[in-house]
Amino acid sequence: MDAHTGTTRGNFHPKNALRMLKTAFWGCWRAICRVVANMVPETYQAMGRNGAFLDAALNLSQAAGNNLEAKTKELIAIAVSAANGCDYCVVAHRALALKQGVTEEEISGALEVAAMMSAFNTFNKAIGLENDVTPEALGLAVEA
Repeated sequence: MDAHTGTTRGNFHPKNALRMLKTAFWGCWRAICRVVANMVPETYQAMGRNGAFLDAALNLSQAAGNNLEAKTKELIAIAVSAANGCDYCVVAHRALALKQGVTEEEISGALEVAAMMSAFNTFNKAIGLENDVTPEALGLAVEA
C-alpha cells in the first residue's frame, strides 16, 4: 500500500488525487496564513472542511474589488460587515484595515456611513419609494 495515495501501486484512482490535492492546498493555505498573520482564521478553518468551498471563497475574495485599493476594500468590508451584524467580520476587517494604514477616524467614518445607509434603507423599504435618483435623472451619460 502506498502511504501517499492510499492505494496499491498501479491501482491509482483519480478520487485519491483530488483528496491529496485538497489536503496539499489546505496545508499550503495554512502555511501562508501562518507566515502572513501567524494564524489561520477560524472562518478559513471552517471553510477548509470542504476544499472546494474554501477554494471558491478564496477565489471570490481575491477577485472581488481587485480594482480597488486595499484600504478602500477593507473600509467597504467593515461597513458591510457592520450592516450585516457580523461582529467577527467587523473585528477582522478592522485589524486588516489598520494593517493597511487606515486610521481609526476612517474606520469610524465607514461605520457612520453604514449606519446612515442602514437607517435610510429601512425607511425607504418601509414606505416603498420609487427609484427617482438615477444617473439619467441627474443628467449623466450612462454607458450601455
